[in-house]
Amino acid sequence: FVNEVCKYKELPVNRDVYNEVIEKVLILLTPFTPHICEELWEHLGKKPFISLEKWPEPDESKIDEELERMEEAVSKTVEDIREIIKITKKRPKKVCLYVIPKEFDYFKENVPMFEQKFSCSFELYATNDPNKYDPENKAKKAKPGKPGIFVE
Repeated sequence: FVNEVCKYKELPVNRDVYNEVIEKVLILLTPFTPHICEELWEHLGKKPFISLEKWPEPDESKIDEELERMEEAVSKTVEDIREIIKITKKRPKKVCLYVIPKEFDYFKENVPMFEQKFSCSFELYATNDPNKYDPENKAKKAKPGKPGIFVE
């Protein structure tokens, strides 16, 4: 979970949400690593001691099942791209993703993360885009939650 949170550190995210997640994770880790959590709590400018904080309660209103599904799709896409790179044994110059129209906006928000993670340019196309660059017809392989992937 911490790795998932850290991958967003340098990306444009809602800082209030990011900080809330960091604070709750620190509270949850306190029973296991009390001293370091106190130090980190103080570093965040929080008072009083973290050991006096209430245990976090789940807030069901903040759970978005569709967003969870899309986040899982992005994570699986990262794994798929890594696997393609491993199999082809070539460093990508450009990666094209072909997504169903309903998922286009969500994947578009994640293009900077993809580019940072793979150090190459990413082009995103909706499968119904008549002007898409698709030399290997990968758009036809796109399914909900699983984009078509073309690596150059």
